[in-house]
Amino acid sequence: MVLERRPLYEQVRQHVLDYIAEHDLKPGDAIPTEAELAVRYGVSVGTVRRALLQLVDQGILYRQPGRGTFLTEESQQKARQRGLLACIVPYIRDALASALIAGAQYAAQEADYALLLHNSHGRRDLEEELLRQSLGSAQGIILLPVARRTLPSLMEELLHRRFPLVFVDRLPTPAAHRVNYVISDNRGGAYAAVQHLIDLGHERIGLALKADAEVNSSVAQRAEGYREALQERGLALDEALVLGGLTPRREAPGPTPVEGHEEGADIGLLQEFLRRERPSALFAVNDLIAIEAWQAAEGLGLSVPQDLSIVGFDDADFLHDLGIDLTTVAQDTFGTGQKAVEILVEYIEGRSRASRQVVLPTHLVVRTSSRPYSAED
Repeated sequence: MVLERRPLYEQVRQHVLDYIAEHDLKPGDAIPTEAELAVRYGVSVGTVRRALLQLVDQGILYRQPGRGTFLTEESQQKARQRGLLACIVPYIRDALASALIAGAQYAAQEADYALLLHNSHGRRDLEEELLRQSLGSAQGIILLPVARRTLPSLMEELLHRRFPLVFVDRLPTPAAHRVNYVISDNRGGAYAAVQHLIDLGHERIGLALKADAEVNSSVAQRAEGYREALQERGLALDEALVLGGLTPRREAPGPTPVEGHEEGADIGLLQEFLRRERPSALFAVNDLIAIEAWQAAEGLGLSVPQDLSIVGFDDADFLHDLGIDLTTVAQDTFGTGQKAVEILVEYIEGRSRASRQVVLPTHLVVRTSSRPYSAED
């Protein structure tokens, strides 16, 4: 049998699916052994094993040590899927990641691909281990990367091999611009947010940053948009109005604390900042920080927006669920996941092998947390 120019394990995977269909195998039926398949397709046992592991991850096969490999109860439905993609995120329960995953799942289902989710828990070492594991089964990977200064050797190897890998929401490092990515127009969105506050008459506009601002490209781009808006309108950049080091909780506000987040830590930093600098407005680089700023202001007896206008970034779903009327920059996180899958499928199926850098538009949503500046407030 002559195999075409695709990775051998992917070709064997498809041939196994063809074998299942041709022999009308049913759930619980066994397939030939790895050695038999290796002879049948003229490849190594290791190549066959890798192909079968893909089908196990896809839910088509299951293995019983000492007995063999069998079709699952869901095999007939899942065998129609054309491949397996992996999606690795730092925190699955994160508000942003949840919407991104939903978009990726929708696009994968439309393209007849299975999508396997992995949670790196924000750990660089676990992220790399999940990448290694995914290489053994997935045809392409979507990665919402843990922020870092330099690329690990594994990522460099994948990029050099042109493995189907798409970064979402942020770049793997601030300097990695030639990789496949789907991100939001962070700079433009932040610029629009600060221009809105300037148009309302505010001049002392604070900036609230996450602790990873120097290595998180999305946060860095939002800080650039803040500075560009001030400069264009002739307002001096006062570094005292920039508050960094914030570590907001990673999910919608609620009664359950998040591991690694010290409740009230950011509130104290924000209150100290608001007392010391007295900004009339604040741009927060995400909605979670904006909500913390709102809570900090209320704790000081300040009223939003009468004493402090606040603008966030994300337009996260939990704002609507909790009835928080925050002016914010909306980004298409669902569309980010959807587009990432589309890029992977086009690459895997040979319809496009060009490097793709996609920047999705953002737009300002004005609500009641921002109002015109008044010197009497």
